[in-house]
Amino acid sequence: MIRSYKKMLGTCIQALDGDIGKLKDIYFDDSSWDVQYFVVELGSWFSGKEVIVPPAVITPFDGVLVRVSLTKAELKLCPHADTAIPVSLQQRYHERSLFNLVYNTGGLMYGGPLIVPPVSAEMQNTSGIDPHLRSCKKLSKYALAGKDGDIGVIADILFDDSTWMIRFIVASINDGSSRQEKLFNPSLVDSIEWSISAVKVETNRKQALQKPTYNPCRHLDTSYEVLEKEIC
Repeated sequence: MIRSYKKMLGTCIQALDGDIGKLKDIYFDDSSWDVQYFVVELGSWFSGKEVIVPPAVITPFDGVLVRVSLTKAELKLCPHADTAIPVSLQQRYHERSLFNLVYNTGGLMYGGPLIVPPVSAEMQNTSGIDPHLRSCKKLSKYALAGKDGDIGVIADILFDDSTWMIRFIVASINDGSSRQEKLFNPSLVDSIEWSISAVKVETNRKQALQKPTYNPCRHLDTSYEVLEKEIC
């Protein structure tokens, strides 16, 4: 079934031996559009610790609970969320590290100019960091930009819970008299630009308004294959 990211966000996580925490975010690969990790914020039992779990341990979402085929103790042993850093956080950490470097080497002088010391090749090297790992929480706040400028804003992200692949991006578009939510196939995405908080698509505003309208009350599980052909 097709599931809404925004409806899943914050839902209770149920381990094999009881409820524990909530769903904090979902990380995906922007080259394949497959979900890579679910970010789970564990409850007071673990003092709000955030861990990542793969889709393989998530059972199909029933609209109420996200069930995990692990015990509470096993969830405690899952990798910390910091071991998988999406692009948006990679950039934030890089900026913070650069600021600290400048400050600690005298680059920030009271009443004087900002002098940025040269950054070594080792610090610039991002090998080992996944350049395709993205946060649904961040993406759901981005603008949608087309060939002729801004089209709208991202309103939701829709998954197929049998494969945990992103099937559609929902964009809210102002048509001049009202706002419409339109479905876009991820294959239309040209790039995701962290620096300007935008998803760039290979379409223009007129074409965007001709995309199928998203109705959250409509079950897409029986028709999304047809819709995918229509919106490509």
